[in-house]
Amino acid sequence: MAYVDIPKDLDGIKSKIMLGLTKKQLIGFGVAAVIGVPVYLTTRVAIGNDFGLIAMMVSMALPLLYAIYEPKGMSIEQYVMVWLRFHYVSIGPRPYKNVNLYEVLTESEVTNSDEQRKNATPKKAGRKKRSADRRFA
Repeated sequence: MAYVDIPKDLDGIKSKIMLGLTKKQLIGFGVAAVIGVPVYLTTRVAIGNDFGLIAMMVSMALPLLYAIYEPKGMSIEQYVMVWLRFHYVSIGPRPYKNVNLYEVLTESEVTNSDEQRKNATPKKAGRKKRSADRRFA
């Protein structure tokens, strides 16, 4: 008996409508044909056959890109939104920031020691006396 492996992740499978093409591809090819054919027919008389064909290809490029191109598994509109967000919305370096709970404790100790220093009586200037214990330690 023949067995067919069915993938567990069905997100990558797209339903085909006609001629093995998805709905997005059919719409993209249709829009490209609606734009490109009139451009070719109107420009081939004015600028010649070769340049009319080039004008048709240039005018059809964007709908065909929309229909076919899927960078990194995303649709082109998702990819453009990610690219715009990365390059224009979140400009600049994004340093790693974390919450240091130990810093809160050390700040309170520093402020307490600063207050103690301010409240302490000033000592006389002059030479410090050395104790005998300190000299031989």
